[in-house]
Amino acid sequence: MSAPTQAPAALGRGVIVEPGAAPPGSWADAPRVLIGQQQLADRAQASALAELLRRSWAIREPIMIELDVDPSAFRGPESIADAPYALPADLDLPF
Repeated sequence: MSAPTQAPAALGRGVIVEPGAAPPGSWADAPRVLIGQQQLADRAQASALAELLRRSWAIREPIMIELDVDPSAFRGPESIADAPYALPADLDLPF
């Protein structure tokens, strides 16, 4: 894995680190967020994490993500075979 480069703070870049890793350079003061199986398995926690990440991206706030799951878990496609009109309004695809 290549070392993260220092980005201008105004860009609000995020960085992904392994559990317990030291924060790289300009992310030393960034909020640290843990994403693990427990957080992903709980719908409320997963939704809160998704909202936090979206908000951080939208306002360009630097964030450090401590990823405690295999990244390949996010690469699998998710699909729903039901007719669109049969889906609930609050549908949220699982992580």
